[in-house]
Amino acid sequence: MTGIITALALRHLTGGNPTEASGLLVIISMTMGILAAMGAGLLSGFLTGYLRVPDMLATLGTMTLLNGVNIVLTKGYTLTGFPKSLITIGNGLFLGIPIPFYIFVIFTFILYIILDKTTFGYSLYMLGSNYTAAKFSNIDTKSIILKGFLLSSLFSAITAFIMIGQLNSVKANYVESYLLVSILACFLGGVDPSGGVGKVSGMVVSVVILQVISSGVNLLRMDPFFIRAMWGFIIIAVLAINYFNEKSKSRKKAISSH
Repeated sequence: MTGIITALALRHLTGGNPTEASGLLVIISMTMGILAAMGAGLLSGFLTGYLRVPDMLATLGTMTLLNGVNIVLTKGYTLTGFPKSLITIGNGLFLGIPIPFYIFVIFTFILYIILDKTTFGYSLYMLGSNYTAAKFSNIDTKSIILKGFLLSSLFSAITAFIMIGQLNSVKANYVESYLLVSILACFLGGVDPSGGVGKVSGMVVSVVILQVISSGVNLLRMDPFFIRAMWGFIIIAVLAINYFNEKSKSRKKAISSH
């Protein structure tokens, strides 16, 4: 959604010649893309936080809505042609190091500060651990949920600009292949699906591991359909291991207490 809105804004502002867009027009177009992403986060956050729609249903509904809107806006076509300044974000180098790596490090540090050093981060963990307890602890649960979705949307927008730079194009279904991998990264990084548990450091390690695996299967020229099956198998395996670990811990705790 972010990439498509940015591309359409560039085309409109430049009269159909986006590759010649000035820096100001690029910033305006990117801002419009970010606002579109934040709007999607606002919708999911409102449904989840204020209407108490289950988060899985709210985000699934929002995703389906946005996929439909994206196809309508692009008529199913791929939008290409972006100015060099925008492509540099995802495909440029600084001191011989890819710019996306700098972005990754900067936003990893920012997220660490937010989650571990701020009241909002602490409230987010509390909310994930026990919604009812957080509510009775004088935490504004609605506001925390909404802010969480807005933060997620901001990261999605940044990701969109990196993908634009790497692909020099946008399409309605470009990110579908990343959905399963992003969920896998969470589980592999120690994030509890029930909420309340998870660290940025664990996510960084899981991303590195998945990148190594991805590079390996590409070098082996494995069937892409088999790769998707492998991601699914890893998710099931990680969930099963976590389940048995928790059962083992509970059993040991019960024996110790006895």
